[in-house]
Amino acid sequence: MLNRISEAVDKVLTDISKKYHEEVNTAFDIYKRPFKSYDMDLDIEQGFNQWFIHDYKNSQGKTMTELVLEDDMKDVLMHSIHSVFKVMVEKNHIVFKDLFTSVDYVIDSSEVYENSDLVSVRIYPINGKYVLIDNPEFYGKELEMTIRQSIMNKYNEYCSTHSPMGIEVFIKENSQLIYHLTNIIHFYENEMMEDDEMLVYVAEYAIKGREELLDLLLNTNHFQIIETFEDEMTLVILDDGIQIGEVLVTSHKLELETKSRTILDIGKTLINEYAGDKAVFIKDLELGLDDLLE
Repeated sequence: MLNRISEAVDKVLTDISKKYHEEVNTAFDIYKRPFKSYDMDLDIEQGFNQWFIHDYKNSQGKTMTELVLEDDMKDVLMHSIHSVFKVMVEKNHIVFKDLFTSVDYVIDSSEVYENSDLVSVRIYPINGKYVLIDNPEFYGKELEMTIRQSIMNKYNEYCSTHSPMGIEVFIKENSQLIYHLTNIIHFYENEMMEDDEMLVYVAEYAIKGREELLDLLLNTNHFQIIETFEDEMTLVILDDGIQIGEVLVTSHKLELETKSRTILDIGKTLINEYAGDKAVFIKDLELGLDDLLE
C-alpha cells in the first residue's frame, strides 16, 4: 500500500510537469506570497511540490490529485493531512496529536518514536489508520509552544479580518503556512550553527519614555515578557512566531541580543518598525565568551 501511495504521488507530479505548466506558475506565486516580506535567504521552493499535489486548488476548486487520478488512490491523497504532530506512544499503538486541531491519528509505522516527539509530516488514511511515505521532520520539544502560537496567530488574524471558520478548515486551506514555518525554523537553525556559537550579537539603543516604549512593543505579536527584576525587563523577540533573540529594557537603554548577525538585522528591523522614536540606535557589538564571563 505504501508503494501504491508513492506511485500515485509520482503519477500526479509527472502529469503536472507535462500538462499543467501555467497552473504551476500560478500555484508558485500563491505559495511564495508570504515570503515576500522576508529579506533573507530562504529556500522558498521547499515543500512546494507536496503542497501543490495535495492542497492547491485551481480556479474551479479542484486539486491536482482530482484532475489526474481516477482510482481509489485519489481519495487517499485527498484525505491526507500535513501538519505538526505531538507523538503519544501508547501500549499497542502510536498516536499523532495534531498540534493545532488537537485531533488524534492512530499511526501504522515501524518508525521508533519517543513520547512527546514533535514531528512534521504528511499522513495518509488507510483502513482506519494513517501511514507515512516520507521521513518525518523532527523538531526540538522546546519549540512546541512557539510552533503552535505561530499558526494560531495567523488563524486569529484571519478570523478577525474575515469571517470566523473552524481551525480544521483553516489549516487545510492554508496548509502552506506549515511548510513556511518549517523553512523559517531551518533558516534560523542554520544561521545559528554557521556563526561562532561563542559569539553573541548585540544592538544597543538609547530610549526615552520607557513605559510608552514597552506599550508599543508589547502591543504586537513580536515581543513578550519573560522576566522582570527591579527596573529591568527581559522580553523575547519573535519573528513569525519563532523566537530569534532577547531584548533587555532598563530605565535608559534597550539591548537586543541574538546568536547571528543576520538575525540581529531582522530584530533591529522589528524594533525600528514598532518602537518609533522611543528607541535611538547607538551601536552594534560582538561579544565573545571572554566578554560574557567578565
